[in-house]
Amino acid sequence: MIWFIIVFIIAIVLRCIAWSNTAVITPDGAAYIFQAKAIFYGQWNDIGDCGAGFKFFTVYPFLIAAFYHVCPDWVIAGRAVNFTFGVATIIPLYLLLRQFFDYRISALTALIVAVSPFFVGTSVDILRDPLYWFLAMMGLYLFTVCMKDDHRLLLFLSSLFFLLAAWTKHEAIILPAVSFIYLLWKDRHVAKIFIFLSPIVAIVALAFIIAGFMNTAVSELNKVDVFVVGFLNTFSSYAALSSELGVLEKSIDGQTQSILKFFLREAQMNIWLVALGMLINRLLEASLYVLIIPFMIGFAQLKKIKDDPRLIYFLLLAAAVLSALYLFVIQTWGLQYRYMAIFTLSSIVFAGVGLESVVKWLSGRYKLKETLVVAILACLMLLSSLPKNLAARDPDKIVFKEIGEFMVHYEGGKNQAISISSPMEIQRWISFYANLNYQGAVCPEASEQT
Repeated sequence: MIWFIIVFIIAIVLRCIAWSNTAVITPDGAAYIFQAKAIFYGQWNDIGDCGAGFKFFTVYPFLIAAFYHVCPDWVIAGRAVNFTFGVATIIPLYLLLRQFFDYRISALTALIVAVSPFFVGTSVDILRDPLYWFLAMMGLYLFTVCMKDDHRLLLFLSSLFFLLAAWTKHEAIILPAVSFIYLLWKDRHVAKIFIFLSPIVAIVALAFIIAGFMNTAVSELNKVDVFVVGFLNTFSSYAALSSELGVLEKSIDGQTQSILKFFLREAQMNIWLVALGMLINRLLEASLYVLIIPFMIGFAQLKKIKDDPRLIYFLLLAAAVLSALYLFVIQTWGLQYRYMAIFTLSSIVFAGVGLESVVKWLSGRYKLKETLVVAILACLMLLSSLPKNLAARDPDKIVFKEIGEFMVHYEGGKNQAISISSPMEIQRWISFYANLNYQGAVCPEASEQT
């Protein structure tokens, strides 16, 4: 237990440091606080009027509004929600790992999430991700327990947590989908399949009922359909990009810009390879290159994977996640580091397999106690992550906060809303800080954009 407590304390300390080093909130954070303020002040109609991206609700803004009752500062309330769930994710993660490994390997593997800079940083940003991590890990832990023991209540709860995770971030729909496929393939127990599907059927039925009362389409209640349609249109996006590159290549003079012309011709034929390279790059950079090594070693342990059916489930899950991320790259050509979290969490068991192999090999090779090897590896993980975890986060963005506060000083912020005109890229930042203390919800995209 002491190993887990140490990891938990490290996670808290690193996130406290990241909190103090974070200058401003993210643009998405401004949107979530707008929703929370609208809930707090009862401005329900203003949410739909703000824009299409604001009308989709999750539990996240409700949690921010609830935390605001305890701490009457919107930024602190938003960060406190993320901090709480970012740290709490370590608990079901550790419990999941204990299904496979001893307490030392489990704690060492959990340390990957505790020290990873993108997990640390996102845990103090105002984003939905930490809540989604916690719900996803609860679902994965409970589902894994049900693989070993016939706990039907836990199977029901795992499905419920998967649904809550998918409500929070729609890409989590992969979790119940793969779990359902696994039950059909490996378990083939009709009662268990029915229990797992029952929350999904109930939620879908409830969505249709609510949509009927609200006289709206079910798609207006959640963005899952947008997620599914987006992936179905991936190949058309691929074809459109290929066509655009072909037109661009033909428009270039081969005499004066021959290298660029040849490059574009190759790029047109190898879009799939560029997307793969981009995905690999994000995986490596998100894991600081070093932390990806345990995953690679774990995935190579084919004999152990074959011997444990539970590992086949996580292998299917990791493959599905990577496939979804790859299609997302082709569709959008934008992939932030925090999107790698679902791969890390869904394949964390393989990192444990890799670390267990490394610990046993080093212990046998150099005649060291396994506890000492675990401690050395833990120190190496922590030290490799410190430079990035101790660095200031987006210090160049603080100017937008200062502009907003300057407007408050001269225009007043609590008694009247402040309208601004600014470039779209910085609109949310300036509008948010200009209206932060206004007693009401002001749409961060309602002012004029240039």
